[in-house]
Amino acid sequence: MPDAPITDAALNGLGFSFGFDVPFMVLDEISEPDAADGLVIERVTDIAGLRCHFEIVAQAFETPFGCFGPVCHPAILGERFGFFVGRCDGVPVATALYAVSTGAGVACAGIYNVCTLASHRGRGLGRAMTAHAMDAGRREHGCVVAALQASPMGRPVYERMGFREVTRWHMWLPPR
Repeated sequence: MPDAPITDAALNGLGFSFGFDVPFMVLDEISEPDAADGLVIERVTDIAGLRCHFEIVAQAFETPFGCFGPVCHPAILGERFGFFVGRCDGVPVATALYAVSTGAGVACAGIYNVCTLASHRGRGLGRAMTAHAMDAGRREHGCVVAALQASPMGRPVYERMGFREVTRWHMWLPPR
């Protein structure tokens, strides 16, 4: 990262290697959520819902579910987090979550795990899930801004929603 040359040198020295950049994006004002035809969004309230959320994330990001198993714990269902599952025709197909932070006296909805199964992409579900998570953070915690890390697939969606890139994060690969 250009603004962190000491970190880069330290990680290189430990055998880590640069993997890829991720745009960090901010939305300066959360607005009313968009809807997507046929999408019903449910809030996760229990372990079964968390498991469903992370099963979709694992499948959409082509990652083994075992990577997420340890976080399927009631402790992350606290008041500063909102997990959501989107269903089409009763089938779980999309996810999003918010995590509230209040640094600098401003409530921010950090948006994570926005994903849609490949079979349902291109229908506006990711946008609707993102908007829903941000709106829940606004309504429940007074969040006025939102922040997220964008994938190449998600970036154009977020830009159309009004997000702007404020920096890029380097993702590092561990030593082999």
